[in-house]
Amino acid sequence: MIGSREQFDLAGSGLATKYVAEPRLPRLGDYSVMRNLIPQIAAWIAVVATLESAIAQLPQAPGRVTVRQQAFLEQTSGLWVARARMLDTSRLRPVIAGSWESNQVDTGRRIAARVTTRAASTGKAGGFYTFTSTEGDVLVARCAMAPGGTESAVWLWDSPRKVSFVFECDPKLLSWQELPGYLEGLLVWDRDPIRLRKAQLSVVAASSRTGYQATGLGEHEEQARGAFRWTADAVTVDGVGYLSINLTKAFFGKEYEPAALIDERFPPLAGRLKSLSKQALLTELGKVDPARPRHLILPYPSERDGIVLDEL
Repeated sequence: MIGSREQFDLAGSGLATKYVAEPRLPRLGDYSVMRNLIPQIAAWIAVVATLESAIAQLPQAPGRVTVRQQAFLEQTSGLWVARARMLDTSRLRPVIAGSWESNQVDTGRRIAARVTTRAASTGKAGGFYTFTSTEGDVLVARCAMAPGGTESAVWLWDSPRKVSFVFECDPKLLSWQELPGYLEGLLVWDRDPIRLRKAQLSVVAASSRTGYQATGLGEHEEQARGAFRWTADAVTVDGVGYLSINLTKAFFGKEYEPAALIDERFPPLAGRLKSLSKQALLTELGKVDPARPRHLILPYPSERDGIVLDEL
């Protein structure tokens, strides 16, 4: 039945079929009907415009980086103030191609190219130095950045269990207003090996002398596993901004050889053991550095015993 619709009446004992004529839509020629609809159409258009304006004024959804202001920060920031003061260009010595230290610098550069967007603008390492700390043997190297870029240099801070990339930048980029956009462009998101999804930081402007300081954590695929940790710290020291991206080496699997994951690295442990007798080598098995602070609850690296066994 043209112009009608079939409906089913479920009332009663059975199904009753009945046909109900549908309302006739106005034809294009029915000008009187269309003229009556014009005020309604205009009202609908006004409502839509009002909604669009209200939506445009709503706060935008947060990006991958969220930053909040705080009155003070955890001690992590203070730690990086001390570290930033240890980034000393006067201690840098040339990197010799093919050396053990050069291999560690090259590994750090490869990893930096995978987790940040600055590979194309990062020059070769201008020098390095090493020292021993409570973290074990640490290597520090500096690479200059291309002129005119956001950063003037990036430092590699390589300890046995972590690697950090410290970017020298304008301190203004570390403010709570600028830091989200800066980090968004600096980091590689949702890609192996980290698959970083979000970063949450707290920022405080301590004083005109110290400038902005920040610390925070990253949300990533291996979040539930304690060996995988992504953190960021930012400090201002002597008018220079430093933004540090810190990563545990568990993210990078076989990128690091076993000798790079133990405390005695510079010079390598294997070279130190060459002059020891077999009996002395046996005493090295299971050895833990007595100088390591007791509050550092860290697993004993099995890689060390493997190196000792190779010398027996």
